[in-house]
Amino acid sequence: MEICNQKSLPKPRILVDKSNLHLVKNMFSDPSISISEFNNSQLTGTNLMFVGEMEFDGLFGYSTVSTKLLRRFGKEQMLHAYEKKIGNLPHPGEDLSTIEVAKKFTDGFEISSLEVVANSSGIVDVSAGHPSSTMDTLKISVFCNDKRCRKTQDTVYQHWQGSK
Repeated sequence: MEICNQKSLPKPRILVDKSNLHLVKNMFSDPSISISEFNNSQLTGTNLMFVGEMEFDGLFGYSTVSTKLLRRFGKEQMLHAYEKKIGNLPHPGEDLSTIEVAKKFTDGFEISSLEVVANSSGIVDVSAGHPSSTMDTLKISVFCNDKRCRKTQDTVYQHWQGSK
């Protein structure tokens, strides 16, 4: 936010999922920064920044700002993602071609995102930029190359199986 002040740029409007809203509000003490819950009517406007925590996702491999935007606004493109999925089982934590559908979907938006990768030890990595490219710069290997990751993937898979 200092850069915005130094260069006389407008501060971004920060949109966050409900589950992380209180954490993000605690990070920014400046009352002039607009921080609100991301909902389906807020993809219009200028200077939007989406903040999201990367998580596992059975269809895309990872849940990112791109995949969340696709799920909320890209009903037609979601059909393309389902066409590209591999079999009927989820593949959390894997590099899948379905993520490309989400990246392509967000290419046309003039927005920014802040992706956070965290595990039980804390924040592992942060990437800022356009949602279609932030995942490419994250240290996903640190996020996934330990026993906790395998356990988390197994838990996600078991949860998915139990909900059928």
